[in-house]
Amino acid sequence: MNIIIPENYFYLFESVGERCVLPSKTVIFYESDDANDIYLLIKGRVRAYLSSSQGKQITLEVLKKGRIFGDGSFLNHSVRKANMATITDAEFIRCHITDLMPILQKNSDLMILMLQHLTSTCNYLTHTIERLVNYNSTQKVADFLLKQITERNPFLIHMKILQDV
Repeated sequence: MNIIIPENYFYLFESVGERCVLPSKTVIFYESDDANDIYLLIKGRVRAYLSSSQGKQITLEVLKKGRIFGDGSFLNHSVRKANMATITDAEFIRCHITDLMPILQKNSDLMILMLQHLTSTCNYLTHTIERLVNYNSTQKVADFLLKQITERNPFLIHMKILQDV
């Protein structure tokens, strides 16, 4: 479940944040950087990825318009857990979390969206760990295919029977 922030909320982020434009293939932040800002993607695509000490990269997720990233900034003294880089030319709004909190307190609908986003991220990470630890190779492929299908059409969730192979 990808939580998308509707465009009618963008102005709230912009009222306390800074609009940024970056060309494709530009790093936004690195793993282990201080996490003080949260980002709302308003144009383009960015990817979250991890890098090994040997330079190998694995993409965790590709984000599109309306997605939030950098949500580790909700925690005091947090550091980034992944790298973020633009795939295409991208435009986003960067907000310092302390500036965004009063906006969230005044707008309960936006606060609910943000909490849904955080829950969705937690669910995604939990499922990823479950898949890595408990699924055999056939179940991993079935889970991947199911994810591709249900992201395009959430009503096909009953196809989960593939996962029981």
